[in-house]
Amino acid sequence: MAKFSPFVSSFVLGIIWGLWHFPAYLIGSGVPQEMHFLVFLLWVVLGSLFIGWIYFNTQSVLTSILVHAGANASFHFLNLLPEFTGSMEPFWFFLLYVTGCLMLVFSFKGKGFFYRDNTK
Repeated sequence: MAKFSPFVSSFVLGIIWGLWHFPAYLIGSGVPQEMHFLVFLLWVVLGSLFIGWIYFNTQSVLTSILVHAGANASFHFLNLLPEFTGSMEPFWFFLLYVTGCLMLVFSFKGKGFFYRDNTK
């Protein structure tokens, strides 16, 4: 975040984070096989933006880790993944919901998240 805004930093980190999972996708482990990898990458980038916003506002790695763990755990309890539903439709609605929530959060509580702090 020293070089880019928190938003750009979170976006780039989301791309890296998603690509980190690509080998697991290729071998069929840890990544939903019933969805295209680019859809998974979109989810990871959206998650990274949310976790980046959490970190930006709390300056706590622990909070970010808890959000990540909570997101992972939620997929075991919410039947959103196509492997459970047999369809991508619930996951697309979920992504739409997450995108809407991010837009609301960024609209009302995004101050400073889109700009680099030049005071350092």
